[in-house]
Amino acid sequence: MNPLRGLEDSRLCEEFDQWFAGNIFVDRPVQQSRNFFEILMGNASMGWFGDEVFLKQLWNNGSCNVHSLQYGNNLSSYMDGREDLMSKPFTDVDMIFIPVNLGSDHWVLAQADLRVRRMRIYDSLVTFREDKTYLHKFKSLQVVFPQWLQDVGFYNIRPELQSADSWKVRIVKDVPQQEPGSGDCGVFMLMFTMYLMFGLKLDFDSSRGHYFRKKIVVDIFTGDIAL
Repeated sequence: MNPLRGLEDSRLCEEFDQWFAGNIFVDRPVQQSRNFFEILMGNASMGWFGDEVFLKQLWNNGSCNVHSLQYGNNLSSYMDGREDLMSKPFTDVDMIFIPVNLGSDHWVLAQADLRVRRMRIYDSLVTFREDKTYLHKFKSLQVVFPQWLQDVGFYNIRPELQSADSWKVRIVKDVPQQEPGSGDCGVFMLMFTMYLMFGLKLDFDSSRGHYFRKKIVVDIFTGDIAL
């Protein structure tokens, strides 16, 4: 999914609108139902992009809640680069992006920098957080993630990254914020990820929530995002 590709002049957006309205058939296989797209665009119940079912499909990582991280087979598959949605082993990269669910109702992004042993947290509601209690929410992730790297043999392959220093967690303050109550946390989490992956500045705001929903929907429709 390329955040640089706009929707306004795209024939793909018009094609999706016509297909969604039932006016045309398309040659490409569309795996999801119209109701699925209606939910993602916020036109149906569960119309918030933190939809648990969608994010489990997209990331194939339902155990990313900081209070229930497990050493499951899917995590080992991600580390080894054997998952369909993960083309590189962890040992081949320096940065890992982890979707984290807080309290079963809010999504944030954790950016794990393997080189400096630091987690950066990108939260679209960070302006409403109280630092001391909020940081405590990531204690499990701060402890379990590096221990997991140790247990699965990551440092056997990347010994230069091993250190006695503990991992640090930093809350990134100057990030785009969603409108409270908008339910756009999943949208913002995905866009944080994409912008950072492409090396772009996080220069969007809450007025882009609907635009990003539509863009992600079209990218799924066209196969740019594989579920």
